[in-house]
This record gives sequence, C-alpha cells and structure tokens, in this order.
Amino acid sequence: MIDVEGIVGLEHELEPMYLLGEFTVEARPRGQSVIRKEGASLIDPVDLTKVGYPFYSGSVELTKTLNIDVKDVDKVTLMLRFNAALAVVSINGIEAAKVIQRNGELDITRYVKPGTNEVKVTLVGTLGNVLGPLHRRGDLNCVGPEAFYVVDGNWTDEYVVRPFGLEEARVVMFRREATTGQP
Repeated sequence: MIDVEGIVGLEHELEPMYLLGEFTVEARPRGQSVIRKEGASLIDPVDLTKVGYPFYSGSVELTKTLNIDVKDVDKVTLMLRFNAALAVVSINGIEAAKVIQRNGELDITRYVKPGTNEVKVTLVGTLGNVLGPLHRRGDLNCVGPEAFYVVDGNWTDEYVVRPFGLEEARVVMFRREATTGQP
C-alpha cells in the first residue's frame, strides 16, 4: 500500500510518481488498481493493457514456431494487425522487416525454409500509456499540451489507456497450380 499525505492547493500540483520493476497491474474502477508481484506467465497478446500491463511502454517479443512445407509454394506472406509504434519481424533469427503500418502484409518467402521456422514479432510500445493523457475519452491522433486540459466534457475519472498488442499474425502460403501438360 502506498499512501501520500500533504496539502494540495491551487498553486501546488502533486508530481507524477512512477513505480518501476517487474510486476503487473490489475486495473480496477475508481483508482483502486492493485499491483501484483507475479507476472502473467501465459498471456493473450491481443491487448496487453488488459492482462496486467496497462502502463507498459517497453517492447514485447512474441515467438511462434511453425512447421512450413515450402514445397510447391510460390510465396509466403505474414499478415499483421497490431497496436504498437513499431513491429520488428524476424524469421529464423534474421530480421525481415520493421513495420509501422498497423495492418499489413509482409513477404517472408526468402526467409522461410522447409520444416521448422521461428517467427518472432517484437512490438515496440510508446510512452502514451505512461505519460498520458490518461483521463481523456476518445481517440487522440496527436497529443499536445491542450490534450491534458479537458474542458469539453471528455474527462473521465477512469484511466483511458490505448491498446498495445498483436491482434493477428497469420502466415499465408500461395501454392503453384499443378500443370497437366496441356497447352
């Protein structure tokens, strides 16, 4: 439990405090969030803000091992949908691309090999869920000083964090058409 005491008036502002360490946060209504020492061992990466990391600003590595039969395959693509500043894609330990488009298709044909392949997507976060604004409803395309002073009815006492995670990562293989020997 962390208690803060003091007198806060119009001329004084309580400075933000940041707790650093290895823990998760269970977000609860009305500022009653709970810090948990244990981290989530197996998590759904679709939105990490909902599984203990609402204020996380670092990067997350998500890895999947796939068995790909590349025989008779013309092209292999990775379809991505993510909420992060950047996704770094590596196939079998080789960086294939840095992706900033949140919905996209990446040709990974030259990186895959017959058999077992490791696909790693590293999502790079932003400081938005750490520094805010954290009490403004709605989507913000950009943040400036005016975003922190809410006078238009968009204020909420609840934390408003932006999603951070991997919505979809799908490998699609395009196979060659079988030839019948006819012209």
